[in-house]
Amino acid sequence: LSAFFILTAVTLTLSILLVLSVSSRKCLTATCMPEEFANLLIGKMPKKRRPELRAVTFETVANIHRAMQSCPSEDEETAPPSGLTSSLMLHQRQALTWLLWREEQIPSGAILADDMGLGKTLSMLSLIVASNGLPQEKLQTRRNNLECMARRDGLAPSKGTLIICPTSILHQWELEIKQRVSPGLLRVCVHHGQKRKSDAWRLATYDVVITTYRILSSGLSKGKKEPKECDFEGPLFSILRNRIILDEAHTIKSPSTGSAQACYRLEALSRWALTGTPIHNNVKDLYSLLKFLRFRPFDDYQVWKTWMEVETDTGLNRTLSVVNSILLRRTKDQQTACGRPLISLPPKQVVVRKLALTTVEKDVYARMFVASRLYVEKFLANGVDVEAERHLGRLPQASHPRNVRGRFIKEELLQADFVFSFSGNTRAPTSKGSGKMQIIVTLLRLRQACCHMALVKQAVDLDALKGDSIEMDFERQFKELSFVEDYEDVGSHAVDQLLDESFESCKVKALIDTIIDVQKSAKEEHPKFVVVSEWVGLLDVISHHLRNNEITFTSITGPVPPEERTKRVERFNNLSSDPQVMLLSLTAGGVGLNLVGGNHLFILDLHWNPALELQAADRVHRLGQTRPVFIHNGNGRFCKFVCVDTIEERVLALQEKKLQLAHSVLTGVASNSMKALSLNDLRFLFDLDISPSTPTEHQVRRCIFF
Repeated sequence: LSAFFILTAVTLTLSILLVLSVSSRKCLTATCMPEEFANLLIGKMPKKRRPELRAVTFETVANIHRAMQSCPSEDEETAPPSGLTSSLMLHQRQALTWLLWREEQIPSGAILADDMGLGKTLSMLSLIVASNGLPQEKLQTRRNNLECMARRDGLAPSKGTLIICPTSILHQWELEIKQRVSPGLLRVCVHHGQKRKSDAWRLATYDVVITTYRILSSGLSKGKKEPKECDFEGPLFSILRNRIILDEAHTIKSPSTGSAQACYRLEALSRWALTGTPIHNNVKDLYSLLKFLRFRPFDDYQVWKTWMEVETDTGLNRTLSVVNSILLRRTKDQQTACGRPLISLPPKQVVVRKLALTTVEKDVYARMFVASRLYVEKFLANGVDVEAERHLGRLPQASHPRNVRGRFIKEELLQADFVFSFSGNTRAPTSKGSGKMQIIVTLLRLRQACCHMALVKQAVDLDALKGDSIEMDFERQFKELSFVEDYEDVGSHAVDQLLDESFESCKVKALIDTIIDVQKSAKEEHPKFVVVSEWVGLLDVISHHLRNNEITFTSITGPVPPEERTKRVERFNNLSSDPQVMLLSLTAGGVGLNLVGGNHLFILDLHWNPALELQAADRVHRLGQTRPVFIHNGNGRFCKFVCVDTIEERVLALQEKKLQLAHSVLTGVASNSMKALSLNDLRFLFDLDISPSTPTEHQVRRCIFF
């Protein structure tokens, strides 16, 4: 029997694993010894766990093998089910075939990673409706399994579907069901607000329950600072459902968060994750999705870490193998088997904008950058080396910032007067964690300075951040900001003007001028504009200048309630009326919103996570858009205004790495050269030369995550 499983696994691996390295192929032969095969498959594991993990892995391989034998072809279609009032496009009919197939596999469910704007919501609604029309025998078998498991675990059985989504699109799901499904076919409950139902058995009677990640994570037991799956209580955790759908599933990409732990805790026969951006920063983002899907043994972090995160071609190919067996992804620029576009959208034109800081902005920014770079040099010299040596062996010796780059730092750099001074910037960080946090805030301030100096009125007090971990919520960090004095040699009056929101920074001027020019142009009728920023403070500055120029606008940020968001979106999408501009915060507007009324998109500030920008851009260029779309940015792709000769140009280069990683993994051609922000990345950001003795990224990696 053991030989049979080994032979089956070898045959499967040779046939369905995507791209194996030469060394891997040599291991996978008919003469491969069991121990060698286990090492390839599982990686290094404690001996006491090896038999168990090997057995589970063989079982998983056998399940994948059986599944792939019955996998439908890419062009196989399923007709829209009775009860769905909307027609399905070709790619959605093909998706329905795959969705129905995956619900019969182990694990039941998968990841639908279609590009943003391709109608994943409608695809899932078609699955919900179609599953109710399955042959009676299949339905009865599934219901029997549901009731048997519910009795065993003491849960309320529900043949319905639980949908979990961000607050911003809660009512959009409800509206989609009303518009796309025959009236009375599905009983829907929106589980939100203070008056939400608290009885599990009542909730179990609904066909569809829609709630948010925030409501779900609110079930955390009181007094639990570090949530675990067993620490959640409430009606949502007392039901065994037929199906769970996570919309914008990348929300749970960090496994330690309350939202992720709460999602793991839920019980269902089938589990689905919807996300157009399954990878934001690195391949590890996929682990949380597999854990939610309960894809054994890869939902065990120790297995994932040694099996998937091994930074070799083999490790990446393992990840590709598993992910591609449970992930369906189509993109907007993809073509059908007949050579036609997957969907028909109006053209999208990218307008490249490179901006130069004004003279006074450039002066202040330069002083901030010099002060920041000096601190990073000290961090690299004194803050990291000791910790890195403990784990990674020899690193270049440096006891003073002058030695970091193998040359002396000019005395005038060490003695520079800084407009924005960091308290404690002359001392090296006392711990690795505090140093990371301080550098993150330093980088944040430099990025903000590129947008408008009003955002950096308060310089960060580094002493207040000492001892804080890298993952601490930024909002709490901002509360600890302290004022510092302005240096008069810059010009007190000039600095006062610079820090006022009425000052027209280079980005504000470019934005307002472009909007006015487009409005005056006779080429477009009723142009509308979406302005995106990570910082609400910058949107407040923009709103001041829009008012001064009598340009009507509305906004969607975190505090706006779901009902009000829906109203604002509807008003904006009405081309015959105001407002002309939608101000959108990156986190609140990056998911689920349909802003097809807008045809000009401005992304004002660079974010470490380029996937968030892609999401924001696809609020406009998506199904339902009828006009050409203009993306105003700084590099010819989905980016933003970029100030030349600033840190933004370097952040842009790092963004490209992350985008290449996501593209490579999702297209099956992973590259091992894409890493998280490392020591060398920091040196690159701050224009610090890398000496021959400097460790490579492979030696010192993941110093800081963003």
